Amino acid sequence: MTDVLSKRYPMGSMNNVITLFGTVTFGTSGAVANSDGEGFAVSKPTGTGLYRITLTQKVQRLVGMSIMPVVGTSATDDTWQVKSLSMGGGTAATTIDLHHTEAGSATDATSGEIALITLHVVRSVVGG
Repeated sequence: MTDVLSKRYPMGSMNNVITLFGTVTFGTSGAVANSDGEGFAVSKPTGTGLYRITLTQKVQRLVGMSIMPVVGTSATDDTWQVKSLSMGGGTAATTIDLHHTEAGSATDATSGEIALITLHVVRSVVGG
C-alpha cells in the first residue's frame, strides 16, 4: 500500500496537515461507479442519500473537507452534509458518513453525477 500520508501539501501554519483529493462518479440508483480518491474510498451504504468515505490510513484528526458536486443533468441544488464522523481507534478506520440531498430532500446521487472531494487531515505519526 502506498503511504499517501507521506505527501505534503502545506496548509497554513498547522504542521503535519495532509491534503487528500479524489473524484467520485455515481451510476445507476446512486451506486458508486468509480472512486479514485488518493488515501480514501467512497461507498454506498444502505439508505437513501447515504454515502461513506473511508480513509485507508490512520489519521489523528480531520481538520477540513469540501465536496463540490458536478451535477450533470440534475437541475436541482445538490447538498452534501456530514451525518457522522468516526475517527476510528484500535484497528478501526476513520469514516465520514455523508447525507446527499437535492432541493431539500434526501436522494441518491443522479447517474452521471460527479463529486470532487478534498480532505485535510493531520497525520497520526509525526514524520511517518
